[in-house]
Amino acid sequence: MITAPSRRLLERYALASRALSRTSGERLAREAGQSVEFHDYRPYGPGDELRAVDWRVYARTGRVMTRLFQAERTMDVHVLLDTSMSMQVGGKLPYARTVAQLLAFVAHRDARAQVHTFHGESGASGQGRGGLASAWAMLEGAEVRRDALAPVAAVRRFALTLPRVRGAGLVLIVSDLFDPEPLRPALLALRARGLDAAFLQVVADDDLE
Repeated sequence: MITAPSRRLLERYALASRALSRTSGERLAREAGQSVEFHDYRPYGPGDELRAVDWRVYARTGRVMTRLFQAERTMDVHVLLDTSMSMQVGGKLPYARTVAQLLAFVAHRDARAQVHTFHGESGASGQGRGGLASAWAMLEGAEVRRDALAPVAAVRRFALTLPRVRGAGLVLIVSDLFDPEPLRPALLALRARGLDAAFLQVVADDDLE
């Protein structure tokens, strides 16, 4: 269970994702729900907007430079919890549930967060505190299931059924999988859908004997 002091500590952390745009701030600002900030310069090229040219740089150097901006986009974060039979060895599942809850808590303030189990259950926490309680409750009630897929099969199914996302996205996999190499095709499928992935391994003493 996550205590109040732990929550205050977690509030110091955030998951952030920024996509560097190759166009001008004015053009970016016209996209709904998107804010921009200055990032860097590059030489002016065909198709660049004149409003993006930094004329002060031109006055100093004689070079026509275009300002580049970073666009802040709301990130989609998916937390996948392993509920396969191997998670009952050494009492790994309770610890893994807490890890998944921590990740959902950190993600929900700045991203659209959703939690999933390897037996196919899903719960959206959305952005903000509104749906976090239901997502936590789903994770708290997650148990080892005989019908849960093994890690490689579960991640592959998730990757193939998830639609392509716009903007930034992240998948956090909490599992006891010892060899992540077989996951590579599924991780590549996630990347093809615009998602990065991170693997958090949960290990019990019994696994090491």
